Amino acid sequence: MNFWIDKKDLESGKPLLRSILEGIAKCDIAISFVSKAMTQSDSAQTELDQILTALTKKQKAWCFVRLDDVDVDSVMPGLSSYVYIDYASEPNIGLVLDDVLKKYERMHKARLGFTCE
Repeated sequence: MNFWIDKKDLESGKPLLRSILEGIAKCDIAISFVSKAMTQSDSAQTELDQILTALTKKQKAWCFVRLDDVDVDSVMPGLSSYVYIDYASEPNIGLVLDDVLKKYERMHKARLGFTCE
């Protein structure tokens, strides 16, 4: 599994938002950690737009995690219509890892020509 992690893979001297969007485009599974801090982020909406566009085109799997008691619709209107892992209510990293692994296995089987459940 290949990872692109913003804090680790961003290079100095490159445009921040463009670098993040390129990283999102390169990954197979996007993991969004949504929090109150995202309501103050100018790039959060753009990042989520990029992920949701790829998701609707079936180009990317998505793991959506709510970190605190943020109203997810305050981050992006309509976001509450997506199922998310509520880490704020049940802080269990195992739930996040299980979700990512399920998505990875499903993608791997699809690439090998197996039907998904």
